[in-house]
Amino acid sequence: MLTFNFFNANFNVAFGQNDKNNNLTYEQAFPKEYQETLNFIKNNKKIIDNEFFDVPKTLLLSIIFPELTRYNIIKDFGEATTLKVLYVNFGEHYANFSIGNCQMKPTFAEYLEKYQQKNSLKNLVKNPLEYKETDEKTLRELRVKRLENFAWQLKYLKVFYLMMEDIFSQKKWENETEKCVFYASAYNLGIYEEQKIKNWTTVKAFPNGKNKALAYAYASVAKEYFGRK
Repeated sequence: MLTFNFFNANFNVAFGQNDKNNNLTYEQAFPKEYQETLNFIKNNKKIIDNEFFDVPKTLLLSIIFPELTRYNIIKDFGEATTLKVLYVNFGEHYANFSIGNCQMKPTFAEYLEKYQQKNSLKNLVKNPLEYKETDEKTLRELRVKRLENFAWQLKYLKVFYLMMEDIFSQKKWENETEKCVFYASAYNLGIYEEQKIKNWTTVKAFPNGKNKALAYAYASVAKEYFGRK
């Protein structure tokens, strides 16, 4: 998901922004992070297969693949204790930060929880996202704990996929690659309006914002991985 600009200086160093070669593929530009992510997916195959047994696994992995590569660089940010405490105690207006391998924000998780309940998606999901608790502070604490767990993030990703299938059920796709590009853009943007998603598919703002020497459209990185299948 989109993250704080506050870490741009560190990203510039980590991603080698002085390299002016814009013709590199994402894998060529960041070979270490790319290979680490491929290894991570391989090492977590059992978890992935268990969560994605009834959905298109490659498509869903492509949606989060760019974030998985970035998590190798900014994982300490996602685990910042201060931000967690602020969110749990005071809510999203004080801290809405990206968490875990898939870099999901608490507000994203909460949106999916509400959408699933409102639209009866729970009947399509192996592990529904509901809570037994009702206290808001307790819910925020539990939400953070969920998002720190890769298996739980995959559950949320599955609900995201089902939500997109629901919202765009009438949309006709030229092929699965087009769907991958569209869904990945929606995931990164956090907005589910068709034209805004389409506009975002070509915006080169990943991994460190626009106007950088090595900037890619989030969707193009997802597409690159999707093409490996």
